Amino acid sequence: MGTEDLQLVSSLWLPMMTEHADRATTFFGASYYRARYYDSTAGRFLSEDPQRYDFTSFYSYVGNNPVLWQDPLGLWKCKNGDCGGLHPALKNSLDLFEKCTGLDLTVTCGTSGHPPTIDKNGIGKGDPHFWGTAVDIGHNTNPGLSMPLFKKCFDSSFPQKDPPIRTWGSYAQPEWNASNPDGAPDVGAGWHYHIQYFGGANGGEGFQPYPIHPHGH
Repeated sequence: MGTEDLQLVSSLWLPMMTEHADRATTFFGASYYRARYYDSTAGRFLSEDPQRYDFTSFYSYVGNNPVLWQDPLGLWKCKNGDCGGLHPALKNSLDLFEKCTGLDLTVTCGTSGHPPTIDKNGIGKGDPHFWGTAVDIGHNTNPGLSMPLFKKCFDSSFPQKDPPIRTWGSYAQPEWNASNPDGAPDVGAGWHYHIQYFGGANGGEGFQPYPIHPHGH
């Protein structure tokens, strides 16, 4: 079966036969990864990236650098390879968010680097990153993602509080990447957008752009 034949199978047969299948279902040597089908023999996806970001090849995957990058759905990239455990609803909103921005979005922090903590009373507290319900999108890595564009696409892609139908909404805020020893923000290190799918502390919801918050607050 040639490449053109596989493309025909991908476009006509596979969507019907694997409509309800999980990721990595194989058919005629092609693996289904929800967004696209991958042919391990040809070493590429069978269909073009729907966002068409890499103009040298619409069939590429994470800029042809899977060692440093990860793209769980064949769409947005995950810098640290720590997005596999993200909540499915958060992944879906990120897909919508990227399409809205028109950018090649890179998530700079998923589930890593935020282990649970134990307070003085011995009670464990899990960080939303740890539970897969929060991500960071670095401004240094995504320089085209301005605050007005972020707000527009956040409002249209993530759940918004709408009582009485929905009594909660996703929360987002900009945070500095690092702090100096005196506690002041390290402005030179840049900042990132922090998103919590199921809302912020004490019922926080919506995008709160100013001021840029200290990291982790």
